[in-house]
Amino acid sequence: MAYRFRGAYLQDGFLTVHNSDFRYDPKFREAYRLGKATGSWGRSDVEWRAYVCCWAAWSVRHKDGDFVECGVNRGGLSRTVIHYIDFDKLNKRFWLLDTFEGLPDHLISEDERRRGILLGGYEPCYDQVVETFRAFHGVEIVKGVIPTELEVVRGSDQKWRRRGHCASEPKLTRCN
Repeated sequence: MAYRFRGAYLQDGFLTVHNSDFRYDPKFREAYRLGKATGSWGRSDVEWRAYVCCWAAWSVRHKDGDFVECGVNRGGLSRTVIHYIDFDKLNKRFWLLDTFEGLPDHLISEDERRRGILLGGYEPCYDQVVETFRAFHGVEIVKGVIPTELEVVRGSDQKWRRRGHCASEPKLTRCN
């Protein structure tokens, strides 16, 4: 039986009848538009995910430490967050770590292969990401495989991390 609720949110495989007023917030709308313009999500809409990232980043923006996103693709979520939290007004770095070519073959487990996870996954996008974030002071783009490239950010004090679409070995979920 299907129910219809006024104001229900049904998108990206997620349904809630609870508050989703963030959809009408002009600041979020503009941040989401900028993130979507990167092409990270194709034709999909990931508003709820993007808002959760914005909410988390907003909650810690004045705490010590930098921001880190692992599994960036074209940078849609990072671009959304940067606008939403007025990143340019913060004295922080925002580390973007990815191969910018999808998953490397040697990091895909046999179990993941059986489930249909393939190497690559998206077209190379490093140059596009560099161009997207060129104007932002403090954004550091690191091309490489996680966890190997985490050595680059070891000295910084990361407070917000999003687990990206990484293979079984290089997942990062720790949050300080």
